[in-house]
Amino acid sequence: MKFLIRIIITALLLGLVLSRIDRKSLQDAAQSIKWEYVFILWMLTVIVFWVMALRMRLILAIQKCDVTTFDVFRASTITNLYSLIMPGFLSTGVKWYILKRQTGKGSKVLSSMVYNQAADITIRVFIGLFALLVANPFRNRAIPAVAAALAILLALAWGILIGKRTSAKAGIIARFVASPFPVKVRQAVDRFLGQLKAFQGTGLHFYLTIIALTAIATILGIATWVYGAKAVGIDVPVTVLVWVSSAVFILGRIPISIANFGVREISLVESLALYGVEAPTALLLSFLIFSRMLLLATIGAAFQITWAIGSRKSKSMSVD
Repeated sequence: MKFLIRIIITALLLGLVLSRIDRKSLQDAAQSIKWEYVFILWMLTVIVFWVMALRMRLILAIQKCDVTTFDVFRASTITNLYSLIMPGFLSTGVKWYILKRQTGKGSKVLSSMVYNQAADITIRVFIGLFALLVANPFRNRAIPAVAAALAILLALAWGILIGKRTSAKAGIIARFVASPFPVKVRQAVDRFLGQLKAFQGTGLHFYLTIIALTAIATILGIATWVYGAKAVGIDVPVTVLVWVSSAVFILGRIPISIANFGVREISLVESLALYGVEAPTALLLSFLIFSRMLLLATIGAAFQITWAIGSRKSKSMSVD
């Protein structure tokens, strides 16, 4: 039923976007794509995923899980492949299963994945708020102040949650805040706090390393948006692409559509319209951003096929 609802929402959002776009205008815009920028976008995408794999390997190392950066990169690309077929928690479970199979430590892999996602989301939100503060798209004086306040609160909250002396009190406060919500929400908060305990007090060097790698991956990820915009002829300030990409990233964490289809398109069309970008051009940028996922899924498919062939060969050898 949840999957069916996602399909319906995806179809409605895509239908709403496509109803506003003239096919001829879209074809004309597609013919003017600068492919040299698209290839740069794809190369940067692979580099971003490799940096993220390195970050995940360091997080797993804290949990005494011995894997290589290549192992994590392979698991991540295969997860991208399955996310096209089984979006949401099921595709994430594929990554957990692969890494658990390699390390034999399922609970520690899970806590590492939770910490990895939390670090990624936190840095992306922080950078997005800073860009929103600078760009101020709605020309409202309150937006910079609110963005700055939220960024400060986010940094303080993260510091309190991972601090050895403050984490216990932060957990009590978080559970109190979640108490009026349904049982599933309270259970999710408990799970998150429980998984986070493994990384409390791991040292300033570890935190700074994770922050640095996340920042590098985020900046390179934003660069893919910049080159995507160049490819379709969108000329807006970089700060605009930063807050727009951050908004698309955050909205994509909400499990309401298939592979973020519909949400990504309508977000880009509406937000870039504030800067005079026509809907067909914004839609083309959305397709190029989605092509990153297709590229990684293709790499994941190659890994999956190679893995399957290797497993069959090893089985046949053991039978012989």
